[in-house]
Amino acid sequence: MINDVLEFSKKMQDQALESVRQAQDLSVKAVDSWAQSAQKLTTQLSEFGKSAGFREIPAVSEFTKQLPSVAEIAENTNVFAQKVIAGQLEFATRIVESSAAFVPAATRAAEAKIATVASKKSA
Repeated sequence: MINDVLEFSKKMQDQALESVRQAQDLSVKAVDSWAQSAQKLTTQLSEFGKSAGFREIPAVSEFTKQLPSVAEIAENTNVFAQKVIAGQLEFATRIVESSAAFVPAATRAAEAKIATVASKKSA
């Protein structure tokens, strides 16, 4: 029975992970499409601005140079996600450990009840 429950649980986890992967793939495609469109637009606006005699605004240029790189943002986000997962693992472990004493007692009580009902039926 335990193997059946664990197998079912693993199948559900695999399906959930596959759904997450599919959603991530769709998100990446959407962002990629948006980024390509934004790149074209900013290039066109920059060319238009230059042809109209506008100059680049130094304060904006300096500000954008201070922004973190995509790799830095991804790394920071990954570190945060790992901390969240570690916290969830610790929480789940503590919950299971807290309820561990109850499970055998509840199992024994259920087995005793079943034995009592079974003995009454056979009597």
